[in-house]
Amino acid sequence: MTPNIPSSPCRHRHPAGFTLIEVLMSVGIIALLAALVFPVLTRTVESSRTAKCASHLREIGKGLFAFAADHDGTLPPAKDNTKLWPDRTFMFQVGSYLDDGPATTTAEKNKRCFDGVFRCPGKKDWNLAGPTDRQKTSYGMNTFNPNVIPSEGKRLASIENPSATLLVADVEINGDIALRNAHYMYRDFKALRHQNRDNVLFCDGHVEALPVDSFHYQGGNGFLRK
Repeated sequence: MTPNIPSSPCRHRHPAGFTLIEVLMSVGIIALLAALVFPVLTRTVESSRTAKCASHLREIGKGLFAFAADHDGTLPPAKDNTKLWPDRTFMFQVGSYLDDGPATTTAEKNKRCFDGVFRCPGKKDWNLAGPTDRQKTSYGMNTFNPNVIPSEGKRLASIENPSATLLVADVEINGDIALRNAHYMYRDFKALRHQNRDNVLFCDGHVEALPVDSFHYQGGNGFLRK
C-alpha cells in the first residue's frame, strides 16, 4: 500500500503588472518616435504632391505645344473673352489634345477644365462643385501682356527667352486664370501650395518649384524669372 504523501501547497504566482513609471516611459518613447516619424511622412506626402503637380504641368505643356503646332505656332490665349465660360479658358482649348473625352455639357466642360491634369493635388480645398470658381481652379496662364487679356495667343517664336518665361503656374484665383501682372501671383492670389513654393511650367516645357517673388513682370513677355 502506497503511503499518502501530503502534497506541498501549490503556489500560483500572478505576473506583476506594469508600474506607472514603465507605462510613462513607454508612452514617452512612442511619443518621441511619432515626433520623429511624422514630419518625415508629411514631407514625403508633400513631395509626392509636388511631383504629381509637376507631372500635370508637363502634360499641360504638351497640350499647349500641340495646340500651337496646329495653329501656326501660336498658343491659345489664357482667356478668350469672345467666348463663353468655360469655353474661353486655355484649359478648354487644349483639353482635346489631352484625351479628356467629349465636352459638350456643362458638367463635361467643367471636368475638362478643372479636373484631371488641371487639378493640382496640393490644392486641399479643391472642389469641382464650387461653390465658386476658386475651389475649382488650380493653374493660371501667362497673358504676355500687362493688365490686358488679349483674345489672340502668343506666337512661340516671339518669346525671347523661353527657358526663363513663365507659361502656366500654380494660382489661387477666383474665376480668372489669366496672369496679367505680378500681383496675381504674389499679392492677390498666392498659392504656394508646395512647401511654400509654386510649381511653374516654362515656355521651353520644363517645370520648377520656385519660392515667392521669383519673377518680375516685363511687357510683352510677361513673367520672367529673376
